[in-house]
Amino acid sequence: MRPHTSIGCVFLLLFLSNGLMAKENIEVLAIDYPPYTSSEVSGNGISFRLLEQHLRSVDALVITPRFLPPARVQKKIQSGDWCFSFYPVSLDKGKVQFVALADRMVKIGLYHRADDPLIEWTELEQLHSYRVALLRSDRSSDLYVRFVDSGLLPVFVESVEQGLKMLQMMRVDVALGDEYMTDFVYQGLKSTSNIRFAKTPLFETPIGLFINQNCRQSKLFSAN
Repeated sequence: MRPHTSIGCVFLLLFLSNGLMAKENIEVLAIDYPPYTSSEVSGNGISFRLLEQHLRSVDALVITPRFLPPARVQKKIQSGDWCFSFYPVSLDKGKVQFVALADRMVKIGLYHRADDPLIEWTELEQLHSYRVALLRSDRSSDLYVRFVDSGLLPVFVESVEQGLKMLQMMRVDVALGDEYMTDFVYQGLKSTSNIRFAKTPLFETPIGLFINQNCRQSKLFSAN
């Protein structure tokens, strides 16, 4: 091998090595919530695929999902040791920014058994004394307070699938979820034909990412 060829190879290897080292890893917190965030579906779910698309022009970013149980995600957020999260973060706690990744709004509401006479409720207070399954969360969350103030009895679960299963087994009266959930949650459920999504939603939300602006990496995202 000629000397100048050898030197050229060395420079090429150094260039490639520096390029790899320059990659910036973005860890995104999430819980298992198919089809939006789940390690069991293609691309880790709709939300992660939308994030990849949003950042497609930034070659130096590598997105790494970190799936945790709801209680652990919340503990990590409360400690301030996070940068990006698909798990909801209160926008009034410190410097937190929300970035919508799509125009589509998703209805969040309650699942009932199909034969529940109160499935057509219009005011949450009509479900007084109902046991409601929801993901484990801070007892001071707005949704938790809304349930308690309306007379419902929260029952914490570790996954949306567990909540639906408890609803089918009549261990709870309603389960919190989104309008598309039963299209993607099958494992552990014999059928979803005996449960229905209430017509009255609790709220609507866009698909988006929560960003801790105290994190150095937040500037990488906003630069896009």
